[in-house]
Amino acid sequence: MALFVIGLFWKRATATGAISAIVVGHVVAAALFVLGPVLDVYTIQFLCVPAVLLAVSGLTLVLVSLRTAPPSAEQIELYTWTPAFFRAETAELAVLPWYQNYRIQSAVLLVLTAVFVALLW
Repeated sequence: MALFVIGLFWKRATATGAISAIVVGHVVAAALFVLGPVLDVYTIQFLCVPAVLLAVSGLTLVLVSLRTAPPSAEQIELYTWTPAFFRAETAELAVLPWYQNYRIQSAVLLVLTAVFVALLW
C-alpha cells in the first residue's frame, strides 16, 4: 500500500526505492511473524502489524528514493497521476456505453457488496 500511494503521487519516488521498500517490507514481515507467533518473543495485536509494515515500507521508499538519482521527466509524466490524466480519461470514458465504463462497474460492485454485507450482517 505504501508503495502504491507514495509511488503514484510522489514524483521523486524511484524504482530503486520501490524495490527496496518491497524487500524491506517482506523481511520485516517475516521477522515479525517469526518473533511473534512462532517464537513468542513479543505480543502484538495482529491488526497493528499492517500499520507497522506500512510505516517501515513507506519510510524505506522515501529514504532510498532521496538517496538515489531522481527519475527522468519522461518517467514522471508516464507514471505519476495528474488531474489532466483524470480529465483525459473521463473524456475517453464518456463515449463508451455505461456497461463498458469501469467507473460505473466499480460503483455497481461497491453497491452490491454493501447489499450483501448488509444482508449477512
